[in-house]
Amino acid sequence: VTGINGRPIDDEECNIFFDVAEGKVHGNTGCNYFNGDLYTSPNEAFSLSFGQMGVTRMACPDNNMETAMLLALEQTTNARPGRNGSAVLYDRNGNTLIVLERM
Repeated sequence: VTGINGRPIDDEECNIFFDVAEGKVHGNTGCNYFNGDLYTSPNEAFSLSFGQMGVTRMACPDNNMETAMLLALEQTTNARPGRNGSAVLYDRNGNTLIVLERM
């Protein structure tokens, strides 16, 4: 993850992994781990949403990044290729939520 809601992120622990074939997503908010289901629609290009998300509850430093990331994942409705091999997650209004870089 290199950005959330227009805010740059420089945290190697903050990541998202997609397993499209299995329909699963997992990652780390920079403190807690999460996992859940990944949904796409064959009828809508670039559609993407998440469900049945679970998150660990470790005590973390007061950090709004975790909350912002989890809320952004809830609001995601599609993903598109970005610049230089990145991917961008968007909400239903086309607002950029999360910018991802391939590891």
